[in-house]
Amino acid sequence: MKSLSTLIKLVVCSSFCLIITGNTSYGQTLVTYPEPVASFEKKSDLYLVSVTSGSETKDSYVYVSRAGTGAPLWEWQGMEGRTFHFTTFSFSGTATVTVTKLGSTATSATLRPDRVGLGTVSTTSVSGGKQVTFTLSQSRKISVEFDDDAGLQHTLMIFADPLEAAADIPDSTAANVYKVSTVDTLIVPAGKTIVYFAPGLYNIHYWRVPATVSQVYISGGAYVRGYIGANRTTTTLSLKINGRGIISNDVWGFHYPKVTPPYDPVSTDWYKSIVISGGKKHTVEGITLVDGTSFNVVLSCDSSLAKNLKIHGFRYNNDGITLAGSDATVTDCFVRVGDDGILTNGSKNFKIDKCVFWHLRGGSIIQLGWRPHNISGTNVIENCDVIHAEWILPQTQNSGFINYMGNVSGASNAVIENFTVKDIYFDTEVLKLIDLRVDRGIKFPINIRNFLFKNIHAKIPLTHPSFSSYFNGYDATNKLSNIRFNEFYINGTLINQANHADSGYFKRGNYADPLIFFEYTDLSSEIFNQNFNSSSSLSAYISATPDNGQFTSLSATGPGTIVSINSNKLRFNRSATADYGYFARTADFSPVPEVIQYKAEVTVSGNTAGVTQNQVAVFQVGKGFVDGNNALTGTPLENNALLHSRLGINFAPTVGQFSFRDISGALNSAVFSGTQSFTWVMNNSGKTVSYVAPDGSDELLAADRWDLWVGNVKIFDEKLSNGAADVTLSDLKFAFISGTGVIDLDNIVLTSPVITGMFSSSALPLTEPAPAVPKLPVKPEAPVRPLLQLSVYAAPDQMQVDVSVKSEKEEEGELGIYNFNGKELLKTKVRLEKGTNKFSLPVRNMRQGIHIATLITNSNAARIKFIR
Repeated sequence: MKSLSTLIKLVVCSSFCLIITGNTSYGQTLVTYPEPVASFEKKSDLYLVSVTSGSETKDSYVYVSRAGTGAPLWEWQGMEGRTFHFTTFSFSGTATVTVTKLGSTATSATLRPDRVGLGTVSTTSVSGGKQVTFTLSQSRKISVEFDDDAGLQHTLMIFADPLEAAADIPDSTAANVYKVSTVDTLIVPAGKTIVYFAPGLYNIHYWRVPATVSQVYISGGAYVRGYIGANRTTTTLSLKINGRGIISNDVWGFHYPKVTPPYDPVSTDWYKSIVISGGKKHTVEGITLVDGTSFNVVLSCDSSLAKNLKIHGFRYNNDGITLAGSDATVTDCFVRVGDDGILTNGSKNFKIDKCVFWHLRGGSIIQLGWRPHNISGTNVIENCDVIHAEWILPQTQNSGFINYMGNVSGASNAVIENFTVKDIYFDTEVLKLIDLRVDRGIKFPINIRNFLFKNIHAKIPLTHPSFSSYFNGYDATNKLSNIRFNEFYINGTLINQANHADSGYFKRGNYADPLIFFEYTDLSSEIFNQNFNSSSSLSAYISATPDNGQFTSLSATGPGTIVSINSNKLRFNRSATADYGYFARTADFSPVPEVIQYKAEVTVSGNTAGVTQNQVAVFQVGKGFVDGNNALTGTPLENNALLHSRLGINFAPTVGQFSFRDISGALNSAVFSGTQSFTWVMNNSGKTVSYVAPDGSDELLAADRWDLWVGNVKIFDEKLSNGAADVTLSDLKFAFISGTGVIDLDNIVLTSPVITGMFSSSALPLTEPAPAVPKLPVKPEAPVRPLLQLSVYAAPDQMQVDVSVKSEKEEEGELGIYNFNGKELLKTKVRLEKGTNKFSLPVRNMRQGIHIATLITNSNAARIKFIR
């Protein structure tokens, strides 16, 4: 086998030098990757790709993956005879891509994802086939679909990557780098902490990465056949597996090494392409994984990162990425597999974003688990595209964009909660969208709750023979609850509380609370924004007639406090107790907002060790503020008559730590360190308003109250404003008035949410009837009369709740009152007559704040939020 040596060239330019090591060029704007070996059998016989960036034009090598033939259906799941072609290059700036399909008769090609905006382009005839050209201005994963392949049997993916960071590319000649040869047994010598695969063809079989290795680098042009396993349970050393090369299992049989036909179900005995167990902060980045014999990437570790992976496999059990730890992130990945795309077996704080999915016939795109287990914290799935989904049977249990199977024994008292699924776009019609149910043949108890689906753009066939979204709990104790939808579109129609049941797309069975569809849109307008990046001079941020990024004053009252711009942040350094630092914006906002969402980042340093210093600094919002010291207080603190809301900062006794303070309520938050982003929402509208919280949830806020979030966690809830009457949200001020230390502020953004519409309490059937005819498009303009209408009034000075129910028929029901955390305050049986029914319910342990009333009958349900 021919060995590739490292090529080093020195290129002298007029203003700088480039050193090219291997196939990667520091300073280049375009990098393509070589053929692993001459006449490689994995070279595409159907596509040619070239790329132009700046003055350079280069060919980009195209690979092919072929599905097997003659195997049982359960291995290839109907993929026999199909091929998948792909190429990878890296660039910065812009790249013009030219694709030639050999022997083609196509007149056009469609470029997906749709929302990239490349659309459908016409082909041109060239020698040997047809050609299309398009330009990219950032890294993308683009499917090129010629119209002479209507069944997508032989498709091409363009993986246009960002340039690799110099810090991610090891020097193959460094003393601690072990450069693998193409006939290597991979016994890594002592002292070698980095393993380097240069361009070439390798067969490593199964390799256990030594615990002393911190990086495995797979260069573009390296084609590594084999499996990589790493056990980090006995070391704290993090592992990075990265590069632009390829890992393939193409020369081994299904479920290798357990290949005994017809099927070996013991997945623990199968080799996986990459497995990292134990430890934390491991990274798998940039590489391509193809032709897996079972699972592709398994991360059984905490704080893992899967970034810019490209995964393809035709086989059944080709799960894409399995996350079996906490605090895991999957970002900017392409997943095209025939089983679960991303499987969340871990415990908390998942983030999946910027991914492109092409799903084959088996599995779900996001699988929440095959056995009961706990997922808590804050979990986000956002900004993803589904370009194809090839499920063929709507009744298939494991399918859909998001699914929970749960038919294997697992944890007791399990809860899966706190998911925000937002900004998901479908280029393709799907038979299954959401499947959250515990009613399969084999089932185990679990609670599934607190899911928000926001800004979803789905497509479902109009002649779909079954429901596309299912919701069903286990029993009255283990159920589905608080499943919410906002800006949820099917086939371009906004789905709301009134039309969703008649749409025929949703089925809610037993032990599932009513689905909640919010019918408002948050049209927030920005009223102030400053990140302190434009200048290191304070004067650039000050004006007597300020724009939406300027203050009217930004200064200190004496030399004991220094105000400056430091590393693109606003810094207040207070060393003397006689002087104060402040910013003020005393020119009123126009128009004056009724609601403000105030965001900023705070960092504390240099505070005195061993000393707690309360209320050293204060954020203030109100009217009639002055620049500098207030005449009544003698400090930059405004007098109470001018304040609507104020928020304090305390210094903790540990250097670099601080807390927030509700000054009016004399309450302190938990202690924080490092840079913390807060969101402070205050309401001066005279009525209850709703806003979108940092965790993606929809929150209610009563008049003259404020909430505080740090990150995605609510710290203070429904706190009273300062109490002054007729105070508007016109002016801003920050004052550092006691203690010694440094406070850095950055990314100060104020928005004014404008809320339109409302959320509905209309009823929906507990179990919708199966449609007898094919579904028609949803028609939201058609009048829908709810079977139950629920309204609630709770006077703040009375220990009772007045409930009014309008019913279309006589029936019995159960009326419940809960606080906003879900604690039951009252539950009672009621008898409904046709028409309006009124009930007064004594509730003696109800505090002021947001509450929920529910009414459940044999055939209907309604629920509404209310304020006491």
